[in-house]
Amino acid sequence: MHEPLIIALRPSPGVMASVSVAHVAAALALFHVPAFGLEALLGGQGVMQAVIAGGAGCVLFASLIRALVQEWRKRRLHLALNEAGEISLLQPAAPPLRGRVAPHSIVVFEWAVWFQSCPEFEGRMRPGRSRRFMIVAANLDAQQWRGLRIWLRHEAVRADAPDGRAA
Repeated sequence: MHEPLIIALRPSPGVMASVSVAHVAAALALFHVPAFGLEALLGGQGVMQAVIAGGAGCVLFASLIRALVQEWRKRRLHLALNEAGEISLLQPAAPPLRGRVAPHSIVVFEWAVWFQSCPEFEGRMRPGRSRRFMIVAANLDAQQWRGLRIWLRHEAVRADAPDGRAA
């Protein structure tokens, strides 16, 4: 791999659907909390319970919107992976964000990968400005999916090893 592998991401309908279902289930679970039940709220047992229930509902709704927007924004992102173990996040109308994958953050399954990218500053990683990624197979085509998994298992790990070889 001499040239960087450029991976174009796209939103996953499956992830968006599962996130939506989980948030709806959490919202429906609020109805089973006795203090938030309709009879308690309509029976005049407390304005505070209504405020807490409303606040919990707003937090769930905001969390749902944030998760859906985060997944939807993947349609504009590209990852550039090179053989030195560096990763660049390419966004339209923004400078690329360069970094390395954090050594112990890589999880690779057949259907999903997770990793954390930390920017480098004077040869050292700065974990305070890191980005975490969850990418599923539906986020990219089959060839790019295979290339990403191979890169995470071999190139990213090898570049992090002190002697330059995979552990």
